Amino acid sequence: SGDLAVFQPVYQGPLVNLASTPVLSGLTLFPGTYYFWFAVDHPMDSILGLVPGQYLYDQVTVVVQ
Repeated sequence: SGDLAVFQPVYQGPLVNLASTPVLSGLTLFPGTYYFWFAVDHPMDSILGLVPGQYLYDQVTVVVQ
């Protein structure tokens, strides 16, 4: 939905070169369109600051046929 308040952390650590991180292990995506959102938590306190200009986020659209 793009509602930043419902983001759930997948990786919590410093921004460095990372190995692959499984996100949807064991989950089957049925045909449809899915939107995945990614955000950077700064300061790193597990609370996504929602003040405009103080966070970075992006979105990827995945279409499963």
